Amino acid sequence: MNIQLPVVVWTVICFLLLMLVLRNLLFKPVLALLDERKAKTAAAQKKKAQEQKLIEEHEKRLAIIEEDAKIQRANYIKSELEIIRVSSKNDIEKAKSSRLEKIEACKEATEKEKEDIINSFNSSREDIIKAFADRIISA
Repeated sequence: MNIQLPVVVWTVICFLLLMLVLRNLLFKPVLALLDERKAKTAAAQKKKAQEQKLIEEHEKRLAIIEEDAKIQRANYIKSELEIIRVSSKNDIEKAKSSRLEKIEACKEATEKEKEDIINSFNSSREDIIKAFADRIISA
């Protein structure tokens, strides 16, 4: 095997020309595409991180809102129960006073009937005594 210098020189020159052409036509565009893709990926990851942060903030706000809603519901229920309690208490007081008035009215009616019965009895007794006295006198 014999090394031929002109063939080696032309091979090296052709190789360098091929590398120059490939660098300009293949390597630079491919590297540019890879860099662009890397930049897009980094931007997408950054955007994803920002969106995740927003989601976490919204979840925290939602938790606060839910807690406030629970407190408001509890306060509303307490106020409604208080209104019902006061209303019931007033209704009970009205019912008690109404019953007391009815009891008083019944007592007064009973006393009046009692007096009427006593007066009727006294009147009947006097009539019986007069009739008895008239019989004794007339006999």
